[in-house]
Amino acid sequence: MQLNFIKLFFFLLVFISLNISADDKDNYENTLWDSVLNSDTRAMYEAYIKEYPNGHYISLAKIRYRQLGGNIKSKNKTVNNRNINKKLTASDLLKKCSEHFNSKRLTSGRSGNAYDCYQKVLQKEPNNLEAQEGINNIALKYLSWAKVNINKNNLKKAEKYFLKAEEISPNLKDIPVYRQLIEEKKNNKS
Repeated sequence: MQLNFIKLFFFLLVFISLNISADDKDNYENTLWDSVLNSDTRAMYEAYIKEYPNGHYISLAKIRYRQLGGNIKSKNKTVNNRNINKKLTASDLLKKCSEHFNSKRLTSGRSGNAYDCYQKVLQKEPNNLEAQEGINNIALKYLSWAKVNINKNNLKKAEKYFLKAEEISPNLKDIPVYRQLIEEKKNNKS
């Protein structure tokens, strides 16, 4: 049953994307993203990633796809780069992670990103506190950007940053506070 649903989803995705105007593409992406969020299947996230490789929610989609057991292969990575990363110590990787973070490459970037880097550290050392703290700091950075946009009444951007933070660290104590702030602002706008 689920396989038939996924096939239908892919068919509709292709059919609709061929028949919508350029102005509607953003709305379609948002609608698709809403349906992806309401599912908990790896295939739905994979469909979004394939359809919108540069989409608004690509970072979140990749994070959730990985959490659901998916493996994203980058065309830019060579075998040599993979072998080099395997030889790096956790300490070396943490320095690299910090560079990504300081350069604001939190969940995306051609030369890598902080989130993926911290995940590599945790693969080597699952209880590494610095890597765990680094991931929480990424979420906190997204929350700080959400707050800036809440204050500017740019709720679409605020919600985008909030969702990234929630996806990365759903148990962060500030998540409910920001959710409430965004909802209050939305209600005040209407």
